[in-house]
Amino acid sequence: MFTKEQCWQKLMNIARKAENISKEEYPTPKKVKDKLYNIFKTHFENSEYEVLTLKVNLLYRDMVNAVSFKKITTQKQFNDIKNELDKFIVDGHTLNYNFTKQGHKPKRRFMDLMAIVYGKALDFEDFCEKNNLIPEGILGEWVSIVRSNDRQHLLLTPIFISKEDDKYNAEMRSTQNTFKGTVFEANGCLQLFFGNDKKQLLLSFRIGGIKSPKLLQGTFSGISSSGAPIAGVEWLVRPHELPYEIEVPIKLPINNCTTDWKGLPEKLQEVFRDFDKCYIKTNIDKINGCNWTDLD
Repeated sequence: MFTKEQCWQKLMNIARKAENISKEEYPTPKKVKDKLYNIFKTHFENSEYEVLTLKVNLLYRDMVNAVSFKKITTQKQFNDIKNELDKFIVDGHTLNYNFTKQGHKPKRRFMDLMAIVYGKALDFEDFCEKNNLIPEGILGEWVSIVRSNDRQHLLLTPIFISKEDDKYNAEMRSTQNTFKGTVFEANGCLQLFFGNDKKQLLLSFRIGGIKSPKLLQGTFSGISSSGAPIAGVEWLVRPHELPYEIEVPIKLPINNCTTDWKGLPEKLQEVFRDFDKCYIKTNIDKINGCNWTDLD
C-alpha cells in the first residue's frame, strides 16, 4: 500500500528506530557492518545456505570486480565472506546523504543492503511487497455507512471481508440484495469492487500502514438504478463501535431535517447529516447532447 518512495522512507524510519537515533541522524557504517555480519552468521549457523548466498551475491551486484559466489556451505567459504565484508558496507557519506533525505534515487545495492539489515527482507523489493500486503486486521465484519440516494435515510449495511488463499473477497448484504466483490489495495488505499450485470460499485478507503483499523473513511462511486453517476462519502466501522441495539442492515430515517439515529456517535452524525456535503449525483435529466448546452 506504499509507493517505492514511501517504502524507502519507512525503511529508513525502521533503521533509525532500531539504532535509537533522531530523524537528523543515521546509522554508522560499523553498526551496519556488525548487523549484516550477525545476519549472515545466523543464516550460516541455521544452514540457510541458499538465502545467505542470495544476499551475498545481491550485495556484490553493481560493484567493481564483482564476484558471483556459489552456495556458501563451508566455514572457509563463510570466513572468506567475513574477510571481504567491508566491500558490502557503504561509507558514512552515503549513509548521511540518504538518511538526511538529501539522497535522490540511491543505488539499488544500497537499498537492498538496508532492506537486509533493517527490513528483515531478502532485498528491497521483498521489503516493499511485505509492507504492501493487505493487513489481516481488515478481515471480518464491517458496517458500511452512507446516505441514501433518496435523501430520506442513513443506510447501515453489513460487509464481510474474507481471505481465500491469496485472494481477498467481500460480501455486502443490503435489505434487498447480496453483492459479492473483490478487495485490493492501491497506493495506501483499500478498495472494494462489487459488480454484476446490473450494478457496479467501487468503495475506496484510506488505510496507509494501519494494521488493525476500527474506522475507515472513504468514498463510493457507481451508477444509480436510474442510470445516474453517483458518488459520495462512505465509512466502514466495526460493529462493536456502534450502539448494540442497532441490527444491520437497517435504514435510519431522516424526517424534515431531524434525525432518529439511535445514539450513533456524534462525529458520525455531523458528517452524514448534510446530504449535499456527502453525496454527489449527476442530474441526467439535463444531459441531452453531451455538450456545453447541457449546462444552460
